[in-house]
Amino acid sequence: MKKTIILLVAAVIAVASFSSCTKEKAIKFTPSSVTLSVGESKNVTTELVGMDGYYLVSYSFDDSYLSVTTSEDGIVLTGKAKGSTTVYASLKDYPEVKGTLNVTVN
Repeated sequence: MKKTIILLVAAVIAVASFSSCTKEKAIKFTPSSVTLSVGESKNVTTELVGMDGYYLVSYSFDDSYLSVTTSEDGIVLTGKAKGSTTVYASLKDYPEVKGTLNVTVN
């Protein structure tokens, strides 16, 4: 079953050494992929790259394998069943700004 949650996130702008560079707008997860055990929880930081301000982030995922809750700086993943899935993130008002996180539950 696909599940969607929404989180209000403050955008963090990385400082580039070249001010003339155009930044791609994206949602970045840290770490970029996660492996966890059934019952284990891990924090994942969500960062908005190339944007300034506050935005609603929508997360979609297969809740057969994991549960996702929001935290102050991102999301918390908890393994529910063995398998692999992807967490998809997009901005509610700018759906072209996206990010993905690959998750494996052992």
